[in-house]
Amino acid sequence: MNKSLRITLSVSKVPTQFLKKFIQKKALQLELEGTAQLVKADNIIRIFVNGHKDHVDSFLDFLHKRPGDVIMKDIEVEPFFKEKDYRGVFRIVE
Repeated sequence: MNKSLRITLSVSKVPTQFLKKFIQKKALQLELEGTAQLVKADNIIRIFVNGHKDHVDSFLDFLHKRPGDVIMKDIEVEPFFKEKDYRGVFRIVE
């Protein structure tokens, strides 16, 4: 069974290449699809992730452990309906 989540991370500091080295790398390891984007003006990382329920849960656990040197202020998680086809890829939107 698949699960889709929209995850919003409020951060005060984002290390260089954080999205690629940690977020995208972990998503690919777990065979997840979706996107991640840093909104610099608001210091927010938006992640849309879709995949097998257990893999999505593991990804969420990974984020709660605060990977790398990121300093998170808040994390919001909510389900969403997958509206587009990510074609089995996890992309970084810049």
